Amino acid sequence: MIRGFLHLQIEHSSPNPELFPARIVRDNRRIMRKIGVQLYTVRETMKKDYLGTLRQVAEIGYKGVELAGNMGGMSAVELRKVMDDLGLQVISGHCGIDAVDGDLQKTLADYVSLGAKYLGVAWIGEQYRSADGMRRAVDLMQRAGA
Repeated sequence: MIRGFLHLQIEHSSPNPELFPARIVRDNRRIMRKIGVQLYTVRETMKKDYLGTLRQVAEIGYKGVELAGNMGGMSAVELRKVMDDLGLQVISGHCGIDAVDGDLQKTLADYVSLGAKYLGVAWIGEQYRSADGMRRAVDLMQRAGA
């Protein structure tokens, strides 16, 4: 059983899903219906082929994804159509603090139109990595969450 579990873990954590036999992917779709993938884990593959990577994610059997601030050059409406066509649901996303400090309303509107329920800040720049900077970051987050 542990061997099978490790096999699944290795298989589904690979940034290159086409390396695995179709039988394994097909057999694991039932298992995958409640597991999502953070697209940041396949960011290098997405840089080369955004839509192809999303297709591979769907083919593996993932149903939910977390975006990593990148919409592949598409608008949120265009990306929502792609996700719907692939049977993928955007559960959440993460962005840099600049999205909170910038046009927060557009960022929120984009993620709402994608169907995301959650949006987190994954990274803050050097200007926020001091006591005063942290206070500014906290203030930004509090205003954003209000």
